[in-house]
Formats: sequence, C-alpha cells, structure tokens
Amino acid sequence: MGKLLLALLLLAQLFAPDQPAYLGLDGGVYSPNLKRMGLGTGTSLAIHDQTAYLVGTDGRVWSASGADWRPLEGAPALAQAQKVVAEPSGALVILGTDSGIYRLRRNWYRIGLASARDVDVSPSGDLFIVGSDAHVWTSPAGQNEWTLYNALAAGKKLAAAQGMVYLIGTDNGVYRVTPERIERQGLVTAQEISVSSSGQVAIVGMDNGVYYQQNGDWKRQGGGTARLVVWPR
Repeated sequence: MGKLLLALLLLAQLFAPDQPAYLGLDGGVYSPNLKRMGLGTGTSLAIHDQTAYLVGTDGRVWSASGADWRPLEGAPALAQAQKVVAEPSGALVILGTDSGIYRLRRNWYRIGLASARDVDVSPSGDLFIVGSDAHVWTSPAGQNEWTLYNALAAGKKLAAAQGMVYLIGTDNGVYRVTPERIERQGLVTAQEISVSSSGQVAIVGMDNGVYYQQNGDWKRQGGGTARLVVWPR
C-alpha cells in the first residue's frame, strides 16, 4: 500500500503549470525532470492536468498519464494531425494534415473554414492560428468563426497568452502582438515558441537550445536541446 501511495503521489506531481515538459529531437516525451515518458515518439505534444497528448509519427493522437501510450479513445483511427493543443476545459484541438482546425467532441469537427500553419489556445480558451496567408486569426472560445487579429502581423508559429500573442515572424524574430501593437522581443531568432498560463515565454532557438525570457532578456536553460517546450494547460 505504501509503494502504491508513493507512486500515485509521484504521478500527481508529474506536471505542474509552470514546469514545462519537452519533446526531444528524438521525438521522445520528457517530463520536467527530464525523464523519458515511455517509448512514444511524435511531432507535437500537449498536456492537460496530468495527461499528455502526442501526435505520433503515424499522425494519430496518443495519450498517456505515465509511460504507457495509447491511441486516443473516441478519436477516429484515420484522424491525421500536424499539431495538438489542449483547451483549458481539457478539450483537444488539432491542426489537421489538410490545414483545417478541428475540435474533439466524440468526433473531430471542423472549426470554420480556416486554413492554418499553426494553432494555439489562450488561458481563457480563445483559439489563435497562423493562417496559410501567414496572418494571425482568432476564434473566441465556443465560437465557430475566425477574425483577423492584427492586420500587420505575419509569421510562422505562435503562442497565445492572456491578452496577447507571441509570434515567430517571417524573419524568425520573436514578437509580442496585440490587436493594436507589434513589438520585437530582443534580437533572438526562433523555430518554436510557447508560453505558460502565467506568462512565462520559452523558445527553441535556431540552435535547438531552450531559452526563457527573463526581465526582457533571453537566457539559455543549460546545454540541452529540444524540439518543443510544452507548458501544461
């Protein structure tokens, strides 16, 4: 009983809101303490509560609460994804291989007719995409329509924070974007970006190093490398 209780406590502490997990260059999923979670490999990762969701190399979404990865229950076997994100409610949203945005409610259903390169969800549940036109579009929580967020902002990847979006521009620079303003965040360049619910921004640099934004500067976190930095929602 004591060992079982200890195992449950360790599992309960696997993910915390301000402790990111990582998708390694090998496609493996690594917990905040850099322990690999099973043998799953993939290209995109999302975390809600204590469950991790992985877009596998087969394009399907898999889930795990420990080391055992299973195909997502209720998801059609043929559902193909490029990226998965988790809404605050726990609902999953994917960027499909057809560039459409889909939400899982028993089945995947398409959210409007948007065509996207990237997708993220804010702490309040609003969806944001980088469209196929490179512009940033948003769909308020629970709605099925997309509106232009900032007509001058253009980029490749984004991370949605409360009241703003962090964008990797077409020049690979990092920008903070609101409906009215675009502000470059230092001179770094990045290939991936993410932000925690509390506003901590992390990037994967062009060297695959992990950098956090601290007091307006970018600080590398050790000497390790990653494909993605993922904050639990």
